[in-house]
Amino acid sequence: MTDQKPEVRRVARRLGVAPERIAYLEAVSDADLRALAQAVDNCVVELARQGSVGVGRLAKAIPVSAAAKVAERVGSPLMVARLAYFNDAQWATKMADKLSPELIAGAVAELDAATTVNLVAGMSEKLQFTVLELLVEQQEWVALGDLFGALPIDRVQAWAKQVSADQLTEIRVMVPDERRADVEKALG
Repeated sequence: MTDQKPEVRRVARRLGVAPERIAYLEAVSDADLRALAQAVDNCVVELARQGSVGVGRLAKAIPVSAAAKVAERVGSPLMVARLAYFNDAQWATKMADKLSPELIAGAVAELDAATTVNLVAGMSEKLQFTVLELLVEQQEWVALGDLFGALPIDRVQAWAKQVSADQLTEIRVMVPDERRADVEKALG
């Protein structure tokens, strides 16, 4: 497990850089790091939204199955993330059921926590666990922490049973502060 602050890791993940590149942020207070992480998240989501308006409109105009076929053919997790961002939870779930777990895992790593939950929450338990395994294999601790922080506690408890103690430690550290106490209490 790395000794870096969770919010430094979160900012690095969102910026697409190694945490070591922004290690100087370790000296910043936790409150300021949380504010920075939130600002970066908001900025990334807004940029994606602005750059994807056409994709979102297209997705709403064609059947979910056609959007899923296009996403699979292109093979872009970012495209899936953008499609999920522009549609409601029911639409995102229908699309997820038609995509490969690898593509879903890639999309989850690109999404903000709220949109991730829309994509993942309605999927079958089997597909959720497959996506969980892929995210753990890829060491996407930030995405997993966001998921653990946003999913219902019973789902968090079920997911926690699927990972090793060391992996669970990595995930727990990345759960957003506002939900960390609830998750810690549920996991014991």
